Amino acid sequence: MKRCIPLIICTFFLSLQVQAQYCINKNKYNTINYKFQKGDNIDPAIAGVASFFIPGLGQALSGEYLRGAAFFGGYSGGAAIYYAGHRLSHKNRNSVTDDDEGLLLRIVGIGSMVSVQIISIADAVKVAKVNNLAIRDRYNNVAAQVSLMPYTRSTRMEFGSFKESGISLKMRF
Repeated sequence: MKRCIPLIICTFFLSLQVQAQYCINKNKYNTINYKFQKGDNIDPAIAGVASFFIPGLGQALSGEYLRGAAFFGGYSGGAAIYYAGHRLSHKNRNSVTDDDEGLLLRIVGIGSMVSVQIISIADAVKVAKVNNLAIRDRYNNVAAQVSLMPYTRSTRMEFGSFKESGISLKMRF
């Protein structure tokens, strides 16, 4: 257990750094006119569908693991509250009164589960868009680009035609 504590602390601080980078990217990129492109990391629709089935999975697919774990924890907490209300209702079923003591807990549990799931779906879509825009920006601002292109050329001369073929190296700094 003593060996796990430094590992947990390091993981926590690394995840805070990743979260700080997402907060910067969230304010930097406008996702209103976002369109999915071929080189993007993850499709925002896939992230939303993944978060529909398991809250937080869409964030994890987009690389925001701590954020995904928080949504999954919130959903699990709502499920635990619902389960506690359900157990309280069935425990007191044999009593004389008709008061359902666990009804409020069940309502709060279901309400929190539904709200966390809806917020998780919307957040997964936004996280995927922001991270895709950040990755696009990172690759578009590369200092040097190198491309290799095949080429063929025919040249006509007085004594006949001459055909060339090869590879063209194009470098841009």
